[in-house]
Amino acid sequence: MKPSAEPESQRNKSQRLLREAIHRIIQCCPESPELKARLKARKQLRLCVQTVAIESGFSRTAIYKFYPEVLSEIMAQIKKKAVRTVPVSQQTETTLREEIARLDGLLKDSLSDKATLVYRLQVAEDRLKRQTPQSPRRTTSW
Repeated sequence: MKPSAEPESQRNKSQRLLREAIHRIIQCCPESPELKARLKARKQLRLCVQTVAIESGFSRTAIYKFYPEVLSEIMAQIKKKAVRTVPVSQQTETTLREEIARLDGLLKDSLSDKATLVYRLQVAEDRLKRQTPQSPRRTTSW
C-alpha cells in the first residue's frame, strides 16, 4: 500500500516519526539498539538515509520512494554537517554512568556474597557449640 493512498493522518505520523529519528541522530541520542552500539563504539553517528531508516524502523526504499520531503531534509542536514560527534562532556558522563552502574552491581554482588559467608559461619559456629566435647582417646603404648 503506497503512503499516498494512506489517510493523511497516517502519512503525517510517518513523516513525524522520520523527522524525530533525524533529530535524535543529530542530537546523538538514538533509541535503536544498533545505533546505540555504533555510537558507543565510534563515539559518532553519521547522518544518512540508512541511519534514519534504522532509527525510525522504516526501510530505506520507503524513504526514497514515498517520503521525498523527508529525504530532502536529510540531504540538507548532510550538507550542513555529515558526521555527528558526541560532545566530550556527554561521552564522559555516559562513560561514568556506565562505570557507576557496573561498580554498583559488583558492590551488590559482593555484599550478597559476604552475607552468605557470614550466615554460613554462624551456622558452623552453632553446630560446634551444640556438639559435646569428646574425651580424648587413650592410646596404649606397648
